[in-house]
Amino acid sequence: MLNSFIRGLRLGIILQLSIGPVCLFILQTAIARGITEALKAVLAVVLVDAFYILLALYGLGTFLKNYPGIQKKLRYCGAAVLLYFAVTALADVFHPQISTATIMLPQISSFYAAGLLTLSNPLTIIFWLGMLS
Repeated sequence: MLNSFIRGLRLGIILQLSIGPVCLFILQTAIARGITEALKAVLAVVLVDAFYILLALYGLGTFLKNYPGIQKKLRYCGAAVLLYFAVTALADVFHPQISTATIMLPQISSFYAAGLLTLSNPLTIIFWLGMLS
């Protein structure tokens, strides 16, 4: 069992190192606002990851298996988040002057923006709930 956990953890860490929306947001924040704001954003990401780890440790995955209605709603929310990222990425390709990330940066603090992005990132949710539940 410990061997399976170590293999799964190793795979999960490799998956977490992939470049995704959170990584790009941190890089953009560091370039646009400086290292201090980027470190605040990283702190938010760490706290949200810790929150998901606690949920997984307390068996949220098992709880959700018993309630398929809630599970279905969460799937739709995850699909909506992915669709939003896809649409904004395509909009940035065709109209680079209208960037959602550029609009978001001045309005909301780096800490809250990174926290919201990590909370809504389906890859993070799947990774932690799958790893520890």
